[in-house]
Amino acid sequence: MCLIVNILNGSALSAHTFSFINIKVLFMYQMLIGFTSSYMCATYVTLAAGVLIEIVIQLCLLEKSLKDMEDYMDLKSCIYCHVEILTFIKKIQKFYEVGVSAVFIGGVFNICTTMSLVIESAKISYAIFSSKWINADVAYKRLIQIYIQLTSRPLAIRLGGGTFDASLPVFVTVIKTAYSVFTLLQGFEDY
Repeated sequence: MCLIVNILNGSALSAHTFSFINIKVLFMYQMLIGFTSSYMCATYVTLAAGVLIEIVIQLCLLEKSLKDMEDYMDLKSCIYCHVEILTFIKKIQKFYEVGVSAVFIGGVFNICTTMSLVIESAKISYAIFSSKWINADVAYKRLIQIYIQLTSRPLAIRLGGGTFDASLPVFVTVIKTAYSVFTLLQGFEDY
């Protein structure tokens, strides 16, 4: 983090650098790649969800057609539609095997690293308190007290416009809520 702050402030870098690498250009390149990757991932997830929604819509239409069928030709048409849906699912299977797995693993990795950020930042105030401040002068003790106060709240990445933290408990809550809503909607579908 100090490296990023130093780069943004134009200060001398505390890390080893190579003379042939312009660190600001490298930093801008990494930021550009990060934003581009995020945009591509969001596009992929949206496309994947849209395709799944289309399949669900086609299945709902097939169900309605099956309930309304009256003769041999209607049945044959429904079977043809079902085969088309199955063929489409087989075609997009490779798209989902790799892509959705990568998105899922990336999400899990992000949650784990965010939790590491929270856990490690929570250790800072204890590390300050554990330092050798007992025999120090009053100004040092006052500064230690202020520093402990500043670091008492763990760092967290805020999501949703700053509404909630990106953490494992929030992720579990979102999954539980999504499952509850899904179960509720399934219950309404039975009626």
